[in-house]
Amino acid sequence: MALNISDLPPCTILTYDVSRRGGQSYSRANEILLKDQDGEEIKQWETIKTTLDKDEFEKASSLQTKIKYALSKLGAFSPLGVIVRSERRTEVEAVVAEWEKKVEEFNSTAVHSKLDCWAMIHDLSGSNAQQMEKIIDNLNGVLSDLGDSLETLDPKTIRDTLQRMAGMTEILPDTAADIVNGAIKKARKQASDLSRADKRMNKILTKIEEEVNGQDPEQILAKTQEELVRAEAEGKAVEEMKKRVFRLNKLLVDKEETVERLEKIKSSVSRSAVDQARFAVMRRRETSEVEADQSGVLQGAQQGGRFARLAGKQQEEVEVATS
Repeated sequence: MALNISDLPPCTILTYDVSRRGGQSYSRANEILLKDQDGEEIKQWETIKTTLDKDEFEKASSLQTKIKYALSKLGAFSPLGVIVRSERRTEVEAVVAEWEKKVEEFNSTAVHSKLDCWAMIHDLSGSNAQQMEKIIDNLNGVLSDLGDSLETLDPKTIRDTLQRMAGMTEILPDTAADIVNGAIKKARKQASDLSRADKRMNKILTKIEEEVNGQDPEQILAKTQEELVRAEAEGKAVEEMKKRVFRLNKLLVDKEETVERLEKIKSSVSRSAVDQARFAVMRRRETSEVEADQSGVLQGAQQGGRFARLAGKQQEEVEVATS
């Protein structure tokens, strides 16, 4: 399987920024003059922030949050921006225009707090071959990194790599997108399983440490069991000893079970789904690229042949000289 750039579904990418300005002032107070260790004078002060109109400021912040959320939910949020299929471009333009109007209305009456909102909408399709090639090659590279991150068995590394892939499948044909989404879903589950098992193990180890205070828990358990037997024989109170034996037994069993589960999870982690996804998004190279590679191979072979003939000639000269 290989992707033809011209076959990729046309997409619309929305990039935007919503920022707030004004509404607060800053002043210095309690300014003092100090000397550093070299005797140089330095100033130190307390910065006081004053909100000029609290209601207006809160309205501006609230509107800023609403706009960002609404625009981010129009499609798949990705490192490129918000990606949607091109047939929804009119919808995206309408939503952007609606929020821009609300910003304009707010700014027309606001005195201290103002909002700035800008958005760019542009199309991406097979006709933008160079751009699409870079995006597909980048996606393939991130998939390779995802496979490597799975081999580390570190949930954070896996999740960080998955974050770089957010929304990128929107630019793929449905079949390829399904395969890549399947690999992403599987990797996300594997990261969650590893994270839960790690957290459970850390929780158990913390409880064991609280119980034994740095000593060997199995030795402490054996010692406590011996003391329990003697205390029972002597007719002493043993209720607390029994409770401690029960706690230690349970913690050690939980630890053993969690270790087994963690090892099982680790052994089940595989990059096979990711490798399949990489194959699904491998783009078909253009004829010019293939010809360039073939030309490079041919030149290398020709050069290698010249080196071989030269080496043979030198060897013959050495043999004649020694004879």
